[in-house]
Amino acid sequence: MKKKIKITNTRRYTKEKNIQYNGYVDINETMDGFMFTFREKDNTKVRMNVHDYYMQIERFGQATTFLTLRKDVTTKNPIKSPYGVFEIDIFTYDYQNRGNYIKVEYDVENGTDDKDGFIVEIEIKEGRNEFHWKKS
Repeated sequence: MKKKIKITNTRRYTKEKNIQYNGYVDINETMDGFMFTFREKDNTKVRMNVHDYYMQIERFGQATTFLTLRKDVTTKNPIKSPYGVFEIDIFTYDYQNRGNYIKVEYDVENGTDDKDGFIVEIEIKEGRNEFHWKKS
């Protein structure tokens, strides 16, 4: 089913904000959630799998990443680049799934005191009506 989405990324520490995507996508139901795919401005393909208590983000571009984001959990996430495959640790502070609004807040842990974190907000609408995904 085609829905209008807006994805906003905010850096947790600098508050720098940008719109990652604003347009229409096909939303497909899965066994315990839904998924959708879109292309970023640089033509990177992004697939988001939204579940009740976590989400997964896959990016296919110059580097291929597979992120799993689950509240209060540190996950190891592979990144495949022309320089090889390595893992990054991500700690997820918050995850909210309200069906038509998803918010995930996380830090990329790099083993130093310098932190890099993000807040991703996804708003899903259909024309004037909001999309209300019903949990089974």
